[in-house]
Amino acid sequence: MEITESEFYRLATQIANQSRQAAFASKTPVLLLPSEQQGKWRTEYNQTLLKRIKNGKQKTQYLFSIPHLKSELNKLNKTAAEKVLDWWATLLTYKTLDLRATERPFESCVIGDSQILLKEGTKRFLISTNFSKGAELAKEFNKYFKSASSNNNIINQIRRAL
Repeated sequence: MEITESEFYRLATQIANQSRQAAFASKTPVLLLPSEQQGKWRTEYNQTLLKRIKNGKQKTQYLFSIPHLKSELNKLNKTAAEKVLDWWATLLTYKTLDLRATERPFESCVIGDSQILLKEGTKRFLISTNFSKGAELAKEFNKYFKSASSNNNIINQIRRAL
């Protein structure tokens, strides 16, 4: 079922708040980029996600795109870009957060205990009744997540390229 952007982030906030285990895949990571945290629901989603991570009680997987991050960092001045990379390094210290980056293209999604959200291009979808699509998406996420890097060296490589 297609949903609006505000509904997508409202439901993503709900998943971040209520799911025991949750997986997030975002090309431009809301966790890292201030430009992605604008708007009522994006702000609330980001704050809820950070509370979840800092709480340390629930496992959280988060995948993002290195090419998209690099592109966004190139739009910032050096000081602002450095702050983003420092924040990334800080996030890696949270034990229940598994933060990974990949060069490979993927579809943005939020996978919770009972709901899955998908963003394809400019359209956003709630997948709660199409279990085969949900299972396919979860399988694809796991494949990309396993092959992605959680290595601190990526931060240093990007920092040197600034």
